[in-house]
Amino acid sequence: TATSQPQIETTLYGLAKFFKE
Repeated sequence: TATSQPQIETTLYGLAKFFKE
């Protein structure tokens, strides 16, 4: 899951930024 972890973190980061806007 070392390859899926970064993708999930990036998605969560993107969602957080989207909700923060």
